[in-house]
Amino acid sequence: MPESNAPEDFSDLLSTNAEDAVRPPPRPGGTYRATLKSGSDVTSSKKHTKGLEMTFSDLEPMNDVNQDAWNEYASSPMIKPETDVMTDSFWITPKSLYRIRELCECCGVDAAGKTVLQMLGDAMGNRLLITVQQVVGDKGTYSNITGYAKEE
Repeated sequence: MPESNAPEDFSDLLSTNAEDAVRPPPRPGGTYRATLKSGSDVTSSKKHTKGLEMTFSDLEPMNDVNQDAWNEYASSPMIKPETDVMTDSFWITPKSLYRIRELCECCGVDAAGKTVLQMLGDAMGNRLLITVQQVVGDKGTYSNITGYAKEE
């Protein structure tokens, strides 16, 4: 599991000058090489659907990521490459189970003769490409994973 950016003593963090509590910069949009690091159980807040929150680490920007935007992002004091990860939720329902299979296939795992659970186990630690898109919302701009591809 990636190490936390939070101090061990939360009172240190809560003693931060409030004016210094700013939103971290969004990750620039584009394609990143990544490692499927881990998965953890998650439950949706609205329908209480069970799922997996997949964590992607070792994120490397590819040529389509704006270099100036990347340099600004990477130079932020809030961004630490060794703990910089992205997550995406995969709901475990009959209609969406294919997304987990497709993610594993992007990690180079063949579905033949395997359960989805076996595929997940085989996919952990493998490299793939993720597509990131910046989304503007009511509370600011944030970054979402919008696609996956096999690393060639």
